[in-house]
Amino acid sequence: MRIYPRKNARWTAREVKQLGNPSRSPLIDPGYLHAFLPSPYGYEQIIRFRHGSVIDHVTPDQIGKVLVPMPPESKQKEIDDRVRLAYKKRAAALKLEDEAHEILLRALKGKSTEES
Repeated sequence: MRIYPRKNARWTAREVKQLGNPSRSPLIDPGYLHAFLPSPYGYEQIIRFRHGSVIDHVTPDQIGKVLVPMPPESKQKEIDDRVRLAYKKRAAALKLEDEAHEILLRALKGKSTEES
Protein backbone atom coordinates (compact mmCIF):
# COMPACT_ATOMS: atom_id res chain seq x y z
CA MET A 1 0.00 0.00 0.00
CA ARG A 2 1.42 3.38 -0.95
CA ILE A 3 1.01 5.96 1.81
CA TYR A 4 2.70 8.89 0.16
CA PRO A 5 2.13 10.84 -3.04
CA ARG A 6 3.75 9.65 -6.23
CA LYS A 7 5.83 12.85 -6.37
CA ASN A 8 7.55 11.62 -3.18
CA ALA A 9 8.14 8.11 -4.48
CA ARG A 10 11.86 8.64 -3.93
CA TRP A 11 11.25 7.97 -0.23
CA THR A 12 12.20 4.37 0.35
CA ALA A 13 10.68 1.83 2.73
CA ARG A 14 13.32 2.55 5.35
CA GLU A 15 12.23 6.21 5.26
CA VAL A 16 8.74 5.19 6.37
CA LYS A 17 8.48 4.84 10.13
CA GLN A 18 5.99 2.91 12.19
CA LEU A 19 4.55 5.47 14.53
CA GLY A 20 4.92 3.59 17.81
CA ASN A 21 5.08 6.16 20.63
CA PRO A 22 5.47 9.59 19.01
CA SER A 23 6.30 11.25 22.33
CA ARG A 24 9.44 9.12 22.49
CA SER A 25 10.40 9.60 18.86
CA PRO A 26 12.65 12.61 18.31
CA LEU A 27 12.67 11.81 14.59
CA ILE A 28 9.14 13.08 13.93
CA ASP A 29 8.35 16.77 14.31
CA PRO A 30 5.00 17.13 16.14
CA GLY A 31 3.63 19.60 13.58
CA TYR A 32 4.58 17.27 10.74
CA LEU A 33 2.80 14.42 12.50
CA HIS A 34 -0.19 16.68 13.16
CA ALA A 35 -0.36 17.47 9.44
CA PHE A 36 0.13 13.86 8.34
CA LEU A 37 -2.39 12.04 10.54
CA PRO A 38 -5.53 13.78 9.21
CA SER A 39 -4.22 13.63 5.63
CA PRO A 40 -5.83 11.02 3.36
CA TYR A 41 -2.74 8.80 3.86
CA GLY A 42 -2.83 8.93 7.65
CA TYR A 43 -6.60 8.95 7.98
CA GLU A 44 -7.11 5.83 5.86
CA GLN A 45 -4.65 3.94 8.04
CA ILE A 46 -6.34 5.10 11.24
CA ILE A 47 -9.92 4.31 10.22
CA ARG A 48 -9.06 0.72 9.39
CA PHE A 49 -8.63 0.18 13.15
CA ARG A 50 -11.78 1.93 14.32
CA HIS A 51 -14.25 -0.06 16.31
CA GLY A 52 -17.21 0.59 18.57
CA SER A 53 -20.94 0.30 18.08
CA VAL A 54 -21.90 3.91 18.86
CA ILE A 55 -18.69 5.93 19.12
CA ASP A 56 -15.70 5.06 16.94
CA HIS A 57 -12.65 4.19 19.00
CA VAL A 58 -8.99 3.58 18.18
CA THR A 59 -6.49 2.42 20.81
CA PRO A 60 -3.00 3.87 21.30
CA ASP A 61 -1.54 0.49 20.27
CA GLN A 62 -3.47 0.67 17.00
CA ILE A 63 -2.29 4.25 16.38
CA GLY A 64 1.22 2.92 16.95
CA LYS A 65 0.83 0.75 13.87
CA VAL A 66 0.34 3.74 11.54
CA LEU A 67 3.16 4.07 9.01
CA VAL A 68 4.44 7.61 8.57
CA PRO A 69 6.62 8.63 5.60
CA MET A 70 9.85 10.25 6.76
CA PRO A 71 10.88 13.13 4.50
CA PRO A 72 14.18 14.88 5.26
CA GLU A 73 14.29 16.64 8.64
CA SER A 74 14.37 20.02 6.88
CA LYS A 75 11.03 19.25 5.16
CA GLN A 76 9.52 18.01 8.42
CA LYS A 77 10.65 21.22 10.14
CA GLU A 78 9.16 23.36 7.36
CA ILE A 79 5.81 21.60 7.78
CA ASP A 80 6.06 21.79 11.60
CA ASP A 81 6.77 25.53 11.41
CA ARG A 82 3.75 26.13 9.17
CA VAL A 83 1.43 24.12 11.40
CA ARG A 84 2.60 26.05 14.47
CA LEU A 85 2.17 29.35 12.63
CA ALA A 86 -1.33 28.33 11.57
CA TYR A 87 -2.25 27.61 15.19
CA LYS A 88 -0.89 30.98 16.33
CA LYS A 89 -2.91 32.72 13.63
CA ARG A 90 -5.99 30.66 14.51
CA ALA A 91 -5.65 31.69 18.17
CA ALA A 92 -5.32 35.35 17.17
CA ALA A 93 -8.38 35.07 14.91
CA LEU A 94 -10.43 33.49 17.70
CA LYS A 95 -9.41 36.30 20.06
CA LEU A 96 -10.53 38.90 17.51
CA GLU A 97 -13.82 37.09 17.03
CA ASP A 98 -14.39 37.02 20.81
CA GLU A 99 -13.67 40.76 20.97
CA ALA A 100 -16.16 41.36 18.15
CA HIS A 101 -18.83 39.39 20.04
CA GLU A 102 -18.16 41.45 23.17
CA ILE A 103 -18.57 44.67 21.20
CA LEU A 104 -21.78 43.36 19.67
CA LEU A 105 -23.22 42.33 23.04
CA ARG A 106 -22.37 45.72 24.54
CA ALA A 107 -23.98 47.47 21.59
CA LEU A 108 -27.12 45.34 21.90
CA LYS A 109 -27.32 46.24 25.60
CA GLY A 110 -26.89 49.92 24.74
CA LYS A 111 -23.49 50.24 26.39
CA SER A 112 -20.50 51.92 24.84
CA THR A 113 -17.42 49.85 24.05
CA GLU A 114 -15.61 51.49 27.00
CA GLU A 115 -18.25 50.42 29.55
CA SER A 116 -18.29 46.97 31.12
